[in-house]
This record gives sequence, structure tokens and C-alpha cells, in this order.
Amino acid sequence: MNSKTFVRSHMDVMSVADFFTVEVWTLRGLVRYHVFFVMNLAKRQVEVAHIGCQVNGAVMAQVARNMTDGCDGILKGRRFFVCDHDPLYTKEFRQILTDFEVEVIQTRVGCPQQNGYAESFVSAIKRECIDHMIFFSEKSLRRAVGQYIEHFHQERNHQGLDNLIPFPNSPQVHSQSGLIVKSERLGGLLNYYHREEKEVLAMA
Repeated sequence: MNSKTFVRSHMDVMSVADFFTVEVWTLRGLVRYHVFFVMNLAKRQVEVAHIGCQVNGAVMAQVARNMTDGCDGILKGRRFFVCDHDPLYTKEFRQILTDFEVEVIQTRVGCPQQNGYAESFVSAIKRECIDHMIFFSEKSLRRAVGQYIEHFHQERNHQGLDNLIPFPNSPQVHSQSGLIVKSERLGGLLNYYHREEKEVLAMA
């Protein structure tokens, strides 16, 4: 079974993950923050597992414990966790997931396309949001990431889902009539246009 067939066959129980970094201005000067996210592949649902400037083995071990919490861990119901060979995926990190019966699948070195869904999200959030902003605190970074993820879930069409929106916050209207309404986030950096349902007036 090739990798594409494997992904299609196990998408409902698979999560993919990746990091990206963002430079943030603080009282200490320019500080590099790491954003670690996990995507539920079948739903294209992204959750941030960690944002911080301190990322090491101990931090990642705690992140792994949070992700595998039996009540509300984001890997609950997952069987496979796909990531690259970043050293932050330590032996302890991988063992915690394995003990939770989640198999860790690490892509081949130099083959980012094997984790294409995660790589695509990183490219999108940087291109559409992060690269257009200057951050002066961790709070501002968290707000931007949170707003983009809401946009990604509720307002952005996904080609891999037949151009549908995963979790639309308004009904998707396919008619050619009705008022076009614009919604925006982050001061207009993220825009969403949708057609409102045309009201049908009851006959007296």
C-alpha cells in the first residue's frame, strides 16, 4: 500500500502535526516563538497544542501528555500521528503517544510532501496572515493565530473537501440571488464573502 492510499484509508483516525516560527518584539527584544499545531485530517480541524518561546524536551513531553489526556486530549480517538524528524519529537514524546496507543509515523528526511496537509497549513497561515503582521507580544500572536484558525474552519473553502467550508458559521447558499455580505477579521486582513439566504415573504 503506497502512502497516498494509506492516508485515504486511515484519514478518519489520523492526525498530522508541524511547527512554524514567528518573530515577536518583546521587552527583551526580538524573540522567536514556536507554534505547534495538530490537524484532525478527516475534518481539517486544526488545534494549537503549544505556543511559546521555550520549547525543549520537557515542554514537549508535557504537550504530549496534554494531547493524550483521556478526557479532552486532542488525540483522543486517533490511531496515527504523522510528523517529521524534528528533534523536538523526542523519544519521550513519542513514547507517551505510543503508550496511548497512537502510532507515530515520521516522514522521510527531506520529504516534506509526505506531511503535505500540515505543510499546506503552514504555508497558508504565513502567506495569508503571519507574514503581513508585526507582533509586539505573545498575546497579539495568540490572537492572530486564533483568528486565522477560526477563519480556516468557518469561512475558508478547502479544495480537498470539494471546495466546502469545514465548519461554516452561516448556511452555505448556492442560489444566485440574495445579498452578498462581507465579514472580516484582523482589521480586514482576512475577508470572507457569503450570500445570505433570500427571505421569502409570506402571502397575506
